[in-house]
Amino acid sequence: MRDLTPNLFTAQAEYNLEPRIRITLSLAGETDIVLTGGYPQQSGDRIKKITHTEYPYSVTAKEVELDNSDGYFTDLDLKSWQAVVALGLNTSEGNEYSDTSPMRVTWQQFSSSPGVLSCYLILKGIPDLMDEDEASAAYLPDDADTTTVKSLIDQIAGATLACFNHCKAYTTDWETGYDAIVDTYQPKKSFRIYKGGSRLAALKRLIELSENAYRWSDDGKIHIFKPNDWGTDYDSEYSIDSGHAFFAKAYRQTLVIPNRVVVASEPDDDPAYSGTAETSDYDTLPDEVKKTKYVELTLESNAQATSIAEAILARAEFNAEQGSAAVPLNCGSELYDYIKVGALNDDDVYRTGNVGWLSRTWDADKETWEMVFGFGNPPVTASMRELYSALAKTAESQGGSFDRLYAKYAYVEELWADFINIVDPESGQVVTLASDGIIILDKIDDGVTYGRLRMTQLQAGYIKLTSQSVKDGEWYKESGIVLDAAMGISLYGGHIALRTFETVNEYDTWLALGNIDDLTGVQCYVGTDGKIYAGGGSVALDDSGIHLYGDFLSFYDANPNLVGAIYAVSNYLTIKSTWADSDIRIQSSITGGISIAAGQGAAEPTDGEILLDPTVAVRINTALIIPGEA
Repeated sequence: MRDLTPNLFTAQAEYNLEPRIRITLSLAGETDIVLTGGYPQQSGDRIKKITHTEYPYSVTAKEVELDNSDGYFTDLDLKSWQAVVALGLNTSEGNEYSDTSPMRVTWQQFSSSPGVLSCYLILKGIPDLMDEDEASAAYLPDDADTTTVKSLIDQIAGATLACFNHCKAYTTDWETGYDAIVDTYQPKKSFRIYKGGSRLAALKRLIELSENAYRWSDDGKIHIFKPNDWGTDYDSEYSIDSGHAFFAKAYRQTLVIPNRVVVASEPDDDPAYSGTAETSDYDTLPDEVKKTKYVELTLESNAQATSIAEAILARAEFNAEQGSAAVPLNCGSELYDYIKVGALNDDDVYRTGNVGWLSRTWDADKETWEMVFGFGNPPVTASMRELYSALAKTAESQGGSFDRLYAKYAYVEELWADFINIVDPESGQVVTLASDGIIILDKIDDGVTYGRLRMTQLQAGYIKLTSQSVKDGEWYKESGIVLDAAMGISLYGGHIALRTFETVNEYDTWLALGNIDDLTGVQCYVGTDGKIYAGGGSVALDDSGIHLYGDFLSFYDANPNLVGAIYAVSNYLTIKSTWADSDIRIQSSITGGISIAAGQGAAEPTDGEILLDPTVAVRINTALIIPGEA
């Protein structure tokens, strides 16, 4: 909890409160602009509405509405200005405030309606701005790396890690009592950052290896500490007879899932270590609700594995705590404050826990100020976890994995998310799931540059693969087909290895028959007997020649017109011309003539043979000789 002046601290416990809100806008080289609001309204107040929300990884003020009836903001471009929201009360010493974490103006818009002119702003805090920082290169440590978690956090936040050295540097403040595992644990190759990866996501992955938490503080630093979650030393108490009164509260006891955590070395690590942590009631739980989370990391001992498992389980227990309360304004309340909420100062009717999220809203039109906080994860986190779980199960059902998920916005109001990047840990390839339901193959990393798919290619219904699209070795071997980068296409197995059909309907009809050897509708096919078939099997080609399984061998001209045929009828082979008044010619281009021999080659004809030789004679059987011309 932030320190408050004695007057401001005392004023918070009074029955009638006069809340105040202040926004200080500043930019180097410009005069500060101080805006105020509150109830009752005071002279010069311009803040009409604001909702200031703090989540573990997001601090925002959205739809900040300012009075612009006199045109004060019309010529002011406030985008990029620093904005500090201060919460306060009208005390016996006047208006007193407590500053929250600094933000930046990222959006400004003007609106007008009859008699009303307004200026709207959106403010984003340090974690949201860090989420926009992308790694300029990959960070891929090996097993020899000795960088600790604490050092990595300092380097990433301080912009000294090479892949983030182009970003704004933030100071880290490690508060007394932080979980010291970050001083010794060296994640080595189990922690990697890929080009384009979120800076905030990297910090989030590191902090979740310990029981520590980030707090985005009013001094602009990133405070890191281990939240207190036991004892009676509360940051705030909300009850009827002591401290703050409260308007409403709600809570429920929640089963912690996972209730067992196993941390083990990665499969190729030698020696290998492991450690386990369980909730105190794990042994008594029904088998149906015993759920284990498995984590693989680079480890140095079983004790280290156990410490990390205990840290992960402690975070799961913290996030499982549910409950919320609407209370009067607490100007100093912060994330992870250890608080007590009770209807009466009675041990049987109260709830303790850490603040997991809080939201403060001021509305001048309604003259209302509301502060709501909750234990454990923000409501949106549970929804995002359900989405992740569904996607992970779908990926695993297809034989894949969804372990590497980087969300651009981990906590976004009203479940809005710009996109989710899924990064392949080996190749660096990225698939983007956009908020409009489109899957974008936008960043394909070849190790040097990124490529893009053109909209025209997608709209045309194809993705163009060029000579740069290379697949090495055998990459498909299923259903009788082998595709190999070096060997080409090979077919194997079954009676028929390749078939062609006139239309897809013919294929569907054949497929419905349920017999892969049926030739219904098949035009051509390649058999595994070494033959190529056409005409549904009527023509076959193999090393012994061309085989015809029908009556005709037909010949056509270019028109095409049938000009002749060779066909077999009643055990006779017939050559026939289909043109009227045409003959059948047998010509020889050699001097030896043409022999029609029964069972032997060209020679002196014997009985039953005919020899045609224009230089000698025409001989039939050898008995009849018809002299030829010289």
